[in-house]
Amino acid sequence: MQSYTNYWRTLAATAAITLIVSFAVTFVAQTCDQVIDNHSDRATMDMTSLLQHGSSVWCWGNQSTNRICKFDHLCYSAKYDEFIFVHGRTPPIQDNIPDDRFNPTLLDMSSVKDHNRQYFNFVQLPWQAILDKFNLSTILKGNHLMFRRFYPHNIMHVIHDDLIPLYYTLRQYSSLHVGDTQLIFFDDQPPGNYAYLYHLFSNRLPLYKKDLISLVKINNHDINGSLICFQHIIVGISKMTTWYQYGFQSSSSQGPIQAKLPNRFPYRAFTQFMLEKLNIQCPKSTPPSLINSNDDSIIVIMLRRRNRLIVNIDQIKQVIHDNYNKQVVTLSIDDSQDYNITHQLSILSCRCSGIIGMHGSALILGLFLPQDSFLFELFPYAINPDHYTPYKTMASLPDIQLYYASWTNQIKRNTIAHPDYPTQLGGINHLPHQQQQQILNTVEVPRHSCCQDPNWLYHIYQDTIVNIQSFNRQLTQLLQQQSQIRKANIVHDDHQLQFPPSRVDNITCTFGHYQDQNNLTIAWDLPWTIKLLHQQQSDTIQFEIWFQQSNHDHVTAYITNKSPVIVTDNINLDTLYYIWIRAQLTDSVKGPFSNTLYCHTPKIQL
Repeated sequence: MQSYTNYWRTLAATAAITLIVSFAVTFVAQTCDQVIDNHSDRATMDMTSLLQHGSSVWCWGNQSTNRICKFDHLCYSAKYDEFIFVHGRTPPIQDNIPDDRFNPTLLDMSSVKDHNRQYFNFVQLPWQAILDKFNLSTILKGNHLMFRRFYPHNIMHVIHDDLIPLYYTLRQYSSLHVGDTQLIFFDDQPPGNYAYLYHLFSNRLPLYKKDLISLVKINNHDINGSLICFQHIIVGISKMTTWYQYGFQSSSSQGPIQAKLPNRFPYRAFTQFMLEKLNIQCPKSTPPSLINSNDDSIIVIMLRRRNRLIVNIDQIKQVIHDNYNKQVVTLSIDDSQDYNITHQLSILSCRCSGIIGMHGSALILGLFLPQDSFLFELFPYAINPDHYTPYKTMASLPDIQLYYASWTNQIKRNTIAHPDYPTQLGGINHLPHQQQQQILNTVEVPRHSCCQDPNWLYHIYQDTIVNIQSFNRQLTQLLQQQSQIRKANIVHDDHQLQFPPSRVDNITCTFGHYQDQNNLTIAWDLPWTIKLLHQQQSDTIQFEIWFQQSNHDHVTAYITNKSPVIVTDNINLDTLYYIWIRAQLTDSVKGPFSNTLYCHTPKIQL
């Protein structure tokens, strides 16, 4: 037991030290960044040349909520807090810019859809006016990616709203995915507790909005009359990976983004990237067993240390140990003073079979659990779990595949409320007496928009005495479901990668006559990719045959698992038939149809 704990501590410490050294090296390298100021004639010539050349822009997306734009020679004025598109000596490229880019805006700078605090646009000026009115202070050379972090102090928002979209965007624009793209966070928020996680995505340290102003001051320029220009910059961040919206629109409450479900983004490519960057390597071992086993897999309870507490945590740990013979480890993102989650991820991603915790941001770390683990989410009294489902939705993502269940405190006396808390943590003492009584008498918090509903805040920040009997009953059901489905998956090898087969080749047809009935024997070769992967089992590969007589609209379809096949339905002499065949592994994994086979039957019976 002691050696096991020491192993994880050593692993986490090694990863943390490697991370610190990496950041130190990066910081030294950052001093060599190519920043040009106008202390020299050469710098002035470069800036003048940039302005005369002018700006260009290429955009992708058909509306502001999905648009991302790449700019060459985009400039920024700190005085006006505006971006400037420069019209140079030659006409600019403005690709896919809408006619009215102010309705409501050109693009969102955040992955959160249509939030008016995240809008981006630019003004346009001729290069001569800029030369006359501005000091030409700084050019930032190389590639840049600029967006606004949504809420960098909350690990759920950091991962869901920023890091996964950032990973996707860098991969989408492959020229950026080489480590030398400098990130620019164009928001007014400080770096935050999780700044080190953003640093993993580039060899260059990021710039914050305040840093752009500092660059001007460092170069001894008046910030009111100076410009910063970017050689190459992409503005915006992809929304393709987000699965949850927070109810900012007054007409809707929070919930899954239905239009994106099922979201088939490879989230485990992101988690693997993060683990590698954090230097977390899991020891090779067999997958954790499931229930009532003697393996060394563990169950993790994620704790909150300041609020929304589980009061009887020791009792829960004992019940899990006694009933399921599992080691229980408690973790909290509040335990580390520097908010380094390397230790937590090293445990969750390697030998954890499931995670239990109160509804809260730390459950986003369930994204790093091994596939087929479980997530058991707990809710305080009066909170309907069906109304708050970011982690339930996460568990159902095809690439994540966690077994999910929730538990809600149904016993009001098992609640410890805090009406004296600050307003943002659910305090209600400042409210009128009648409104306080209404909140205190609530049986279920009604649906609401984000984010300051006092009824919601009061109840979600309660502490809870978990009813052991109901908790244990639901946990048992969850583990039994996990066990049954995983055993079935092992039998059917459901996790085997299945790719669409290649085209069916070498199709032939042969006319025949047997027992006074015409027939066509159709034969073909297996797709070459199936042969290559040795997926030739007759119970996994089927063939879809489309059969059509010329000058007829009707098409007859056949499904078979073998070649050849004999067709006897309505085979006439001196008739042309069209035949198409494709292979399929499942109803959703199908290959392309073959080229058309023209099969002409003889004019007379041979």
